Amino acid sequence: MKIPKIVNVIPEKNLLLIVTFSDGSKRYYDCNQVLDRNEYYNRLNNFHYFKNVQIDNGGHGVSWDDEVDISEYEIFKNGF
Repeated sequence: MKIPKIVNVIPEKNLLLIVTFSDGSKRYYDCNQVLDRNEYYNRLNNFHYFKNVQIDNGGHGVSWDDEVDISEYEIFKNGF
């Protein structure tokens, strides 16, 4: 299955991302599920940091900096 690219992302409280894909579908992704991946993801607990999420070039994921990112595959498959 080909995963569509991300075209929009909206950060919400409680570490929730609302992500729109190029096929028009939306996923709600709870970032709490990535907090234990490594110490860098703990930065997401700071809402001022969290709300600065950006779409990666080409829509292949979202990121906050060079160390904290989430792929379009992860969001599409594990979002709701």
